[in-house]
Amino acid sequence: MAARPKSLRKAVDDVLTCGICLEIVDLPKVLPCLHTFCRKCLKELINTSGGETIRCPICNATHAVPRRGVDGFRSNFTLQNLVEARQVSDAEKDSFPGITCESGLDENKGVSRCIDCANFLCAHCEDLHKKLKATRGHRIIPLTEIKNDVRKLEYKRYCIEHEEEELKLFCQDCKEVICRDCTIVGHKGHDYDFIKTVFPQLQGDIRGLLEGDLENKCSEFEAHLGYIREVKEKNYENIAKCKDDVKAYYDTYRRRLFEQEAILMESLDATLGDRSKQLDIVQETVETSKAKLDSARDFAKQLLESGTQVDLAMMYRQTRSRLENLKEETWDRNTTQPCRLVFVKDEKDDNPFKAKVRGGINRGDLIVESLGQPVLGMNKFNVKLESEVNAYSLIVTIMNENGDHLKDINIKPKGGNKWEVTYKISGDGVYIVSVLLDGVEAKESPFIREWQAKLLQGKKVMRGNDWKWGDQDGGPGGIGTVVGWSEEVGASDNWAKIKWEITNRQNNYRWGAEGAYDLMVVPQQ
Repeated sequence: MAARPKSLRKAVDDVLTCGICLEIVDLPKVLPCLHTFCRKCLKELINTSGGETIRCPICNATHAVPRRGVDGFRSNFTLQNLVEARQVSDAEKDSFPGITCESGLDENKGVSRCIDCANFLCAHCEDLHKKLKATRGHRIIPLTEIKNDVRKLEYKRYCIEHEEEELKLFCQDCKEVICRDCTIVGHKGHDYDFIKTVFPQLQGDIRGLLEGDLENKCSEFEAHLGYIREVKEKNYENIAKCKDDVKAYYDTYRRRLFEQEAILMESLDATLGDRSKQLDIVQETVETSKAKLDSARDFAKQLLESGTQVDLAMMYRQTRSRLENLKEETWDRNTTQPCRLVFVKDEKDDNPFKAKVRGGINRGDLIVESLGQPVLGMNKFNVKLESEVNAYSLIVTIMNENGDHLKDINIKPKGGNKWEVTYKISGDGVYIVSVLLDGVEAKESPFIREWQAKLLQGKKVMRGNDWKWGDQDGGPGGIGTVVGWSEEVGASDNWAKIKWEITNRQNNYRWGAEGAYDLMVVPQQ
């Protein structure tokens, strides 16, 4: 059997199968997302989905069903030509046993094709075609010529609205193929030209999209898919190494430490599972976007390589719209960080129960060193934190006493494990402060703080960040009551008079004096 041209063979192998019935596509219709299916398959899909919308079985894009139903979707004439060319290109030499005449009553062997009738002809019908007045002007091409060039299967396209009028014009305003009658009805006054005149412009525009931004976008997706695969492999290697270290260390303590080892191994598996799920989600998103790009690019390339001028003109607006939309496809680049786990032994006492896997975040890792009282005149909270491990993000959330959200302070550290966050408050009131590191809440978070420019009499207080008065309050956690403001000090508004419950002592303490706050309001429960 003679070898088929490589370009034709590849085009046929890639696109002839319907994605629904998995058979050779029959009367192909193309959706706005540029995926092609059999007309009958799409009609059944529309019926099962309710008739108003249809979901593409390949990319899950949802499209509105046209007013004319499945016939309102564009016909993929380029693919139809390939289906018909398949019969021709698979034939041996100049013999075409699988092709029969479609014009006469007898199923004689086909030898040519009438482009205008879109029928295969036997030698007898070809001779009649050339003699009859109604058909002698038709274009007839021998099958031997079609075998080497699928585009010679071209036949006339007729207007849906004016069925006897051939589509020869392209409306520049609507970016649609139109007929002569359409210039009077529906497209009156629009700028239009012959398809063959605008074909180079349309072809260049689509080719520019393919070879420019979309080519770069496709390369970006492919590169990130490679990075994701690399990160996943590193995660498996990292977790596997940690497992090996854990197992080697605990072999000598197997009987006594079996339970401890199991806990650590489960922790590693859980970490790998969580990170793998995150990466799987990102990978699926990137692969879906990449598949959309590949599919649309293949469709457009096929249109440019195998489609006729009319094919390109008819599909121009839909193809260009799809390619422009795909230029905006992206992914979240902050969700594909590799694991940073390491098995740490107890170097000091060599106590196997103190060995741990470090790198994961837990509530005990994040310690809020201080949550300062706002500075008088500045009305700011200072939050100082220290973590046992580095992290990707730190979020401090501020709410009022009613739970209304006031502010999210999202900090991405440049390095190290210490942060200081300052938040300017709006005035007197109770504030709820939550602290999260890599999505894990800090120990004892959320924190409740109350700010008053001047402490009210009867308010409960306790020692604050600037306390320097020993155990006058009865020791840490001692509670006192505001009984007034000192009249003995010049800046009296900055000194509060407190009576302590444990010691029953009464003293004056700084509330903004010297830029310090000895007290803090007891958090409400």
